[in-house]
Amino acid sequence: MEIFKDGAAYLVELFGGWLKLTTEGDMIETSQDDPEAFRDTIDVETLYPHQINPINAPQQSDKQKVKQQLLALLEILPEESILQVKDFTDFSITRNTSRRIDSTS
Repeated sequence: MEIFKDGAAYLVELFGGWLKLTTEGDMIETSQDDPEAFRDTIDVETLYPHQINPINAPQQSDKQKVKQQLLALLEILPEESILQVKDFTDFSITRNTSRRIDSTS
């Protein structure tokens, strides 16, 4: 995810499965453990603030609903998609943590 003009817009990349290029120049599916693997980009979307519904701490009941929805989705998602969600979450946490550290320095 990229943030433009202090939150005026966000560029979000949606990832697909793991691929690699064969010696013939074809792309084939592979696993993330393959040293030549890379992520297939499904789409890149620009989102604007009016398209995003933030969850604020006071909206605890809404936050709980979202948690329940996420848990339900995790039950039906394929394992690869669950790993993508985990990777994105790890990235977001790391990015937000580093921003907080930078702003306090």
